Amino acid sequence: MAVAMRNMTDAMLKTKSSLTQSEITLLKFKSFKNKKFTDTSFESDWFANMSDVLLNNAKYFDNNPSIETFHTVVQTCQSCHENTCPGPLQQIQDLYIE
Repeated sequence: MAVAMRNMTDAMLKTKSSLTQSEITLLKFKSFKNKKFTDTSFESDWFANMSDVLLNNAKYFDNNPSIETFHTVVQTCQSCHENTCPGPLQQIQDLYIE
């Protein structure tokens, strides 16, 4: 899960940076459903639903890139992180654009 989290936040940091430039980097997240996590809590229905919401919001951002739609993706990620995923929450909070 740590690798998936790092890859996701790295992609979001690139997108965050690109939102202030002329060429926006899209998220293009892939499904988490084929990943095998060592922690069985990531196989729960709640995690599956939350990851679907995150992926749908990321697709919406890719079709409608803006700071507002990016913040929706970050908020979804933060909600999942607070309730399910391990690791430092600060990484997610640093994704917001002020």
